[in-house]
Amino acid sequence: MNNYQIAQLSIENFFQQTLEIIKDFKNLKIPVNYYRQIEQVVICGMGGSGLAGHILRSLLAEQLKLPFYLINDYYLPSFVKAKTLIIICSYSGNTQEVLATARIAKQKKAKVFVISGGGKLNSLAQQNNWPSYVVNKKLNPSLLPNLGVIQMFVSQLVFLQKIKLSKLTSQEIRQSAEDIYKRRQQIFYVAKKYAKQLAGRPVVIVASEFLSGNAHALANQINEIAKQFAVYLLLPELNHHLLEGLSQPPVVVKKFKFLFFDSINYSIINRHRLELTRKVLAKQKIVSLKYQLSSSQKLEQILEGLLFSFYLSLSLSELNQVNPLALPWVKYFKQNLRG
Repeated sequence: MNNYQIAQLSIENFFQQTLEIIKDFKNLKIPVNYYRQIEQVVICGMGGSGLAGHILRSLLAEQLKLPFYLINDYYLPSFVKAKTLIIICSYSGNTQEVLATARIAKQKKAKVFVISGGGKLNSLAQQNNWPSYVVNKKLNPSLLPNLGVIQMFVSQLVFLQKIKLSKLTSQEIRQSAEDIYKRRQQIFYVAKKYAKQLAGRPVVIVASEFLSGNAHALANQINEIAKQFAVYLLLPELNHHLLEGLSQPPVVVKKFKFLFFDSINYSIINRHRLELTRKVLAKQKIVSLKYQLSSSQKLEQILEGLLFSFYLSLSLSELNQVNPLALPWVKYFKQNLRG
């Protein structure tokens, strides 16, 4: 198999990944009482390993009754204490920043749960008797954390369900993944069509509410897998500054293409904002595309958005004639990073 085919296999294994995680957590010994009296939830992760936390927070934002924080750095907030749940995530298991937060969590005697692909983080979990889960990297032959997002996301979601912080059942998660898996070919063809319209241009991804994490994930994946510049912005915040910033410099701005994630489950006001924002872009002669999530449930829409993102970034890598699995600049940076 070539690198493109390996990446595609990683993508299409997402349903098998989901089934395995649900089965594993059913048999995983998690001390539920240990996690019962918590006052905050903190998820630590970087890059592709950290994307699941952003997606999870977007999904559960209106449901969680506890403060929920994401840390993409070397530190933990000063409020972290014995009653703080710290979910520490690293697909490689060797992420420098994440290992630093794990050591701080130990000092603060926080309640830790580790999700990793092995490595130093898993060893640290074993040394400290922290409950942990090791994802099956064989189901992601690309080994890219960016293509293991669903593994990390489902692991976090099932864990929170098991300790009673999420109301979504394992059956609902399984059914949503199965429904999207059945539609994968349709989503693939749509993604290829969008890729042809976005190739060679800087991309701005826009989303809102529970799809905010999807926008973040897609920007990361286009950058890393397609080697193409992409950023994300969120509604309604972008309406308070971006629209005036699209005037200058015209030689740069006119090259942008916007991609909007739209959903029937957005609030009425944010759906109106989305269409009005596209109208403003059109008046400034800036091209925008819209991907309408076709599922009805929020979790299904998130999974559909992730599958679309995988296929879109992979299709862009093919059009850009780049190796989707090679990360030469990330590798160079890590080799030259002190510490």
